[in-house]
Amino acid sequence: MRRHLQQPSLLRFTVVAALLLLLLVSTAAETNRSQTTTSSSSCHTLRVALYPFIPLKSDFFYGIKQDFEARYPEIRLEIIDLSDNYYDPDSPKYIGTTKADVYEVDSVFLYDFASGGRVQELPAELSPRPGEFLANAVKGAQLNGKWYGVPHWVCGDFLFFRSDDAVVRAIRTLADLEKVIGTSHADSKGLFIDMKGRSTLGELYLKSAFDRYVDWPKVEPHIRDFDNDLQADLRRALTLCDKGFCRDSDYHYATGFYGRLFARGMARALVGYSELLYEILLEAKTACPKGRCVTDQNIDVIALPLDDRGAQPISWVDSLMIDRDCDAQCRRDATLFIQFYNSEETLLKALMTTPPRYLLPARTSLYDNAALMAAAPLYRKLKTFIEVAEAPTGKQLNDLLRRNGKTLDKNLPANQ
Repeated sequence: MRRHLQQPSLLRFTVVAALLLLLLVSTAAETNRSQTTTSSSSCHTLRVALYPFIPLKSDFFYGIKQDFEARYPEIRLEIIDLSDNYYDPDSPKYIGTTKADVYEVDSVFLYDFASGGRVQELPAELSPRPGEFLANAVKGAQLNGKWYGVPHWVCGDFLFFRSDDAVVRAIRTLADLEKVIGTSHADSKGLFIDMKGRSTLGELYLKSAFDRYVDWPKVEPHIRDFDNDLQADLRRALTLCDKGFCRDSDYHYATGFYGRLFARGMARALVGYSELLYEILLEAKTACPKGRCVTDQNIDVIALPLDDRGAQPISWVDSLMIDRDCDAQCRRDATLFIQFYNSEETLLKALMTTPPRYLLPARTSLYDNAALMAAAPLYRKLKTFIEVAEAPTGKQLNDLLRRNGKTLDKNLPANQ
């Protein structure tokens, strides 16, 4: 009887316990939903337009997004890819018409972004310290003494050659280059210099102008009004190319094409940015019979001369800028991103690939980093040329260079 009397009591206990358990689960679920909703509502998006023309761009962008969001989970990072085409005003992916919170702005646009009110002056916590960045990078991130950008990358054209070629190393002028390379290359070892594309040709025209006229006040009038003497300089450079090269659109759009051929010894000298070294080293690592390709252990570099008066290096500076409409929350997020993106830790991770990307960081301390210098020994020599370079900017400079490049593309021969 006792057993029968106890059975209803046990049942009631079981039911109550089950109800309590359901209540606890329901409460926990509701709490989780509430927390998720709160977390979702407190998460904010930061839109950044980063400079896209770097080796392994997709891997780079993905890594930046993953690392930043892991550090700041309350910020969703949206990276705007302007690969097609950052410099082209007719493209929907043009930096000049893209709307973002943070822009990585090539200094060719510095004047237009700063004076046109596209961006705001840097907040105090981002203003660079003396000596923190290369001298040319400082020029390319300021306008009228005010900081509008935090320098990130610098770049400019160099002349690469084999380190055992002392004759090329002694070149100082365009006439020297003509004498050394010559216009007839029976051994198919002339000069590789990409001379297609409006922006590419416009930049070479500007380089020739600086070599001839030295500084921006004297150069600028020759950018706004086309100078046939500068065109003649570039025509002379073109004659140093092997037939079929340098003026080919397919080769122009094939990233690293001339670097890969140079790696195989198909040119005596090569014109390009420092990151072209990545393509040279990749070719040597993955496609050449062992020992048959040049590497950064037997490559040397000098300043590129495109006039008989010598070489005056010029550089472009990619700086991180904040949109004028960025409010207090946005500025906080933008500041966190810029500090992260331009930190030594992030930069080293970007540069220490295999082979190294050979992008030129604007941050001076990296050129004293033993691990980076060991992995990429040409950095110190590249720095000696780029840090003394001019960093031009001016009203609608990108448009002017592309206009001059279009004229050159029409006037220069096909080199067939």
